Amino acid sequence: MRKPNGKIARLPRDLHEQVNQLLLDGTPARPILTWLNALPAVQTMLATHFGGKPINEPNLSHWRNGGYQRWLFRHELQTLIRSTPRFSGTA
Repeated sequence: MRKPNGKIARLPRDLHEQVNQLLLDGTPARPILTWLNALPAVQTMLATHFGGKPINEPNLSHWRNGGYQRWLFRHELQTLIRSTPRFSGTA
């Protein structure tokens, strides 16, 4: 498996979850980016891997079309599985 190389892809899993939930809720890009770029963990990662350049709208768009879509598929599948009655074994 490839190592993630995008700014959002390099974030910890808990931040992925939060970003994905914000996207699912329809939160606009600007508040997501303002929140993310203010987090110390994000600032450290950006300084280490990206010369301190902040996460921007193209970065979020790239995530929305990649990592978020994979998360959304799993999220919808899990929701479907939870809502499907279990096979009872009776006909």
